[in-house]
Order: sequence, then structure tokens, then C-alpha cells
Amino acid sequence: GTDVVIQWTTAGGHTNVLQTTDGDPGGGFTNNFTDLATFIIGGSGDKTNSYVDPDAAINFPTQYYRLRLQQ
Repeated sequence: GTDVVIQWTTAGGHTNVLQTTDGDPGGGFTNNFTDLATFIIGGSGDKTNSYVDPDAAINFPTQYYRLRLQQ
């Protein structure tokens, strides 16, 4: 399909913010990341999380993601 699945493991008891920015045809990007989703990770220990970005595989030319830890 055209969806992109982002999956990560993080410690419980934290808030994660998934962010994205568009890339340019040369593979570069600016540091203008925007929030896609916020995840409040309850409990303790490691937790595996995932997010589905619909139709992200057809975004032109590239899409970059990062995960920001927010207390």
C-alpha cells in the first residue's frame, strides 16, 4: 500500500511526539518539523509503539520523521 508504519520502543512514563518534515529532491531537508501525533506512554519498562502515516509512501519527493521526548 501507500502507508508508512513508524514503530519505536521507548521507556514508559514519558510522552513522545512524532514529527515530520518534507525533503527536497536532493535528499536534504529543513529543520521545520511539525507534530503528527502525541503518545502518552504510561507505566514503566520498555513499550513498543507505532503510528501509521496514511499515503506517506507517495509524498514527493521524500518525508523525514523524528521522535521528540517530552516530559
